[in-house]
Amino acid sequence: MIDLLSQRREARYGAPAADQIMVNRYFTIGYSYYFRQAKWALEIVGRVDEGEGSGRTPR
Repeated sequence: MIDLLSQRREARYGAPAADQIMVNRYFTIGYSYYFRQAKWALEIVGRVDEGEGSGRTPR
């Protein structure tokens, strides 16, 4: 089985324990089945010069 979390740049040093890890463009969320809620969330903040962030182009 391929570890998809290790391929994400923001989680290259590991991530806290979770029953399920959900990944999208802006967040990585660790979900707990026991508590039926998110245990942790990681917001992905892009650099402005990469075209992400405020939507403005750098001068």
